[in-house]
Amino acid sequence: MVKRYAQILYDLTKNKSPEEIKKNLKKFVLFLQKNRKLNQIEEIIKKFKKIYNQKNNIIDVQIFSTEKLREQEKNNISNFLKEKYSAKEIDLISKVKPELKGGIKIKINNEDVIDKSIAKQLRKLKDKITN
Repeated sequence: MVKRYAQILYDLTKNKSPEEIKKNLKKFVLFLQKNRKLNQIEEIIKKFKKIYNQKNNIIDVQIFSTEKLREQEKNNISNFLKEKYSAKEIDLISKVKPELKGGIKIKINNEDVIDKSIAKQLRKLKDKITN
């Protein structure tokens, strides 16, 4: 049901003016309230974002590293991924995760795509030694 509501929300906002979007959002929220579905709004918004991104060729990217990335590094990664996945836009979030021990990990649309972290290499080495 959440996916259906997200699709409805997408349809209500697609190719609409800001005024129309505002009006439609108000009606949508009132509809959810009337049907006792406001408690699902967070999930609906997540699904809406996923639908919106798919329809508009936008990729969600999370980059994890042990140190804060410089803007130039983020731009280089963003440009590389934009070209590799033929994306119109990259929605990039960079997070510091010291537990990686070094290296980098990249998730695209919440799926691990690249894991060049030292922590992963240590796990692989441990698995080889113990097996």
